[in-house]
Amino acid sequence: MRLALLPALVGCAALALAGCARGPAGCGPAEAQVANASAMAVEQFYLAPMGEAWGADRFDQAGLAAGASRPVRLAGGAGPLAMRVVWADGRAAELPGIDGCTSRRLLILDGGLRAE
Repeated sequence: MRLALLPALVGCAALALAGCARGPAGCGPAEAQVANASAMAVEQFYLAPMGEAWGADRFDQAGLAAGASRPVRLAGGAGPLAMRVVWADGRAAELPGIDGCTSRRLLILDGGLRAE
């Protein structure tokens, strides 16, 4: 019986090392704050599972002024997410590898993006 559990324990350890210690069901959806700490307004914001199409603008054309923040829903357990923003001047930046289970703040900076 003990030997039968060994493969399961090894699998759990591998998942924990990969940052997936939440079990096979993953974590549920969570809310994060998107904060625009850049000097310019953001016109578009996209958030999608890595490797998938961006989909619709999450700000629904409302944008996000410099210094403002707003909540956004993160799909937890779906694997790593990627974020894309487009500033009012047309510049764009992307950030792959966001953990939807642990990230609670998505920062838009003049020099790029950061998830915390």
